[in-house]
Amino acid sequence: MNQNVHVVTESRCRIVILNWNRSDTTLASIAYLLSDGLVDASCITVVDNGSSEQEVAQLKHGLSSWPGVSTTFLPENQGFTGGNNVVLSQVEKHPATCEFVLLLNDDALLSGASLVRLLEYADQNTTALCGPLVYGPTGSIQSSGLRYSLSTGIVGTDKQETSGERMALSGCCLLIRSASIPKIGVLDDRYMAYFEEIDYAHRTRILGLSVHLCAESTVQHLGGEASAKLSPFVTRLLARNRSLFALTHGTLLQKTTYHIFLAAYAPLQTLLLLTRGNTQAIPAFWNGLLAGLSEAHFTRKLLR
Repeated sequence: MNQNVHVVTESRCRIVILNWNRSDTTLASIAYLLSDGLVDASCITVVDNGSSEQEVAQLKHGLSSWPGVSTTFLPENQGFTGGNNVVLSQVEKHPATCEFVLLLNDDALLSGASLVRLLEYADQNTTALCGPLVYGPTGSIQSSGLRYSLSTGIVGTDKQETSGERMALSGCCLLIRSASIPKIGVLDDRYMAYFEEIDYAHRTRILGLSVHLCAESTVQHLGGEASAKLSPFVTRLLARNRSLFALTHGTLLQKTTYHIFLAAYAPLQTLLLLTRGNTQAIPAFWNGLLAGLSEAHFTRKLLR
């Protein structure tokens, strides 16, 4: 190990890894992160999202190899947002306890060296949010940032291998400057999963804070590959959260455009699901779409 490189400690970066019935992948992610000796185990907090008793037992057994790792066991699954907010809420109240918080998926493999590069880049560019170049399980680039439109809710994925500012970043490995958390807040619990990282980046940018991709730092995301046949649950969440995001943050013109877009998009998406043979997802899509419209309208009424 390079003697000039300081080991990342808890005061430098708190690392949050969610576990939900996947103790094997969670333990593999931790082992990979600690393997090059550049990260102290005390940096890591595993938040178990209401896993089964058997999975919890396996997780506790595996974590016994790293006594420095802290744990929080939630009684039920609170989603990506609720699980990560356990730690983000703590740092929001006491931002001086650490310089950064890293949200790391249980199926993401990040080396200590890549984390060091990510931290150094964030320091040099004084970014509020920073993320690495994300590779998929096959070794191809999965994401180097995200683009979105509030007029359509459509999200695109960047693939260029260059560092710099982005509209949003993949939530599989997201570094947040602790001093920015009291300004931005925690993740929006309304989303549970999907669009929460885009919402967070948007809220960051409208405050005048920067969002950057560090291409010199890399992570391998073993999940997240696009599927032609999403489950009804995921289909519902995506449809719901797209409307929730667009109608929460859009201007009056963007919201009007979004409603016009939906009039064409919804029937076409229904036809696409039908041609793909994913008929079970059709009611889930419409249920999510209507729920998102309803919840966004209710939120606007509360804010008046």
